[in-house]
Amino acid sequence: MRKFVILLTLSAIIYLCCVTTRCATTQKTSDPAVENTEQPQIKMVEDFDPLLLTDDNFVIEPKFIDQNSGREARPVRIDSLITVHPDSEQVKIVLVKGYRVQICSFTNMEDANEIKREAMLNFEDLNIYSIFDPPRYKIRIGDFEQRRNAETFQDKAISLGFENAWIVPTLVEKIIKN
Repeated sequence: MRKFVILLTLSAIIYLCCVTTRCATTQKTSDPAVENTEQPQIKMVEDFDPLLLTDDNFVIEPKFIDQNSGREARPVRIDSLITVHPDSEQVKIVLVKGYRVQICSFTNMEDANEIKREAMLNFEDLNIYSIFDPPRYKIRIGDFEQRRNAETFQDKAISLGFENAWIVPTLVEKIIKN
């Protein structure tokens, strides 16, 4: 019991020494290096109205993505859609609204290229297009201006083993002879 009283007395003395000398303090130190790291005060302007700005020359250019490469491309101008056929000066190729038949869509480029090779063997007389629309690789066939022609070709593609063939509205190439 006597040891307990001595231990209690010593604990009380140590506690009183710490409290009176502030050895267990949580006060901030007054280190000059710490005081200089404060953020400067920014004055907020409360009456700012962005509608009153007079800079009307600011234009945001739209981004155009190339369907074949998936990369950013220059904007398509209407005069660039009309090109002269290399064989004759009297023939022009124009892009018009039409249809193509899509026979596959894969996330793997090798699978899409295999289907494209198979389609080239089956449809030698038609244009075959590889389109990368992230994350899909798509194979489309033909340049049909009328939907009924695309439907006829779709039936032919299905009969040749391309069971998932479907019609896609898109811009197609049209040859114009002068």
